[in-house]
Amino acid sequence: MRIVSLLPSATELVCGLGLRDNLVGVSHECDYPASVIGLPILTSSQIPENLDSGTIDRLVTDQLKNDEALYSLDVDTLVGLQPDLIVTQALCDVCAVSGNDVARAVGSLPGNPQVINLEPECLEDVLETVQLVAQSADCRDKGDAYLDQLQKRICVVQEKSAQIPQVKRPKVALLDWLDPLFDGGHWSPEIIQLAG
Repeated sequence: MRIVSLLPSATELVCGLGLRDNLVGVSHECDYPASVIGLPILTSSQIPENLDSGTIDRLVTDQLKNDEALYSLDVDTLVGLQPDLIVTQALCDVCAVSGNDVARAVGSLPGNPQVINLEPECLEDVLETVQLVAQSADCRDKGDAYLDQLQKRICVVQEKSAQIPQVKRPKVALLDWLDPLFDGGHWSPEIIQLAG
């Protein structure tokens, strides 16, 4: 099976399932695990690098207002890779290539590759993506083992954080963006709570 990942969390998940050798292409942001560096890169950002938060926010707002893509998808390279499975997301056009762009690209691919969108909103959803990818890649046993490993890691954190006295627990502010201030959401507050 030939797998393409269009977001970093999916790349880590695919590798966590032991499918690194099946991974044939990644996004421009995928750099973990290090073994994925050097794979064909299928996306690029339309926002220039090294800008401050406020400038990036204005550019992103303008592009979304004008219905312009924030990311480009290298369809020619994607076609050449002939993937059987494409792992992406359609939850947020600011976070990765839009689901519509991926859907249009799939129409030009040979065969009929499966496309799965990972759209977790809470930690339980994140864990469920393991099973979704494992099922799609026909490796349910690896998915069960990886999910068990992740759940054990979460339990270790919970056990350690439960031992921290309430008065010693730090106050935490989670910001996804600095200008304007934008607080973190989805599963991030759960992770902070689990960590005490």
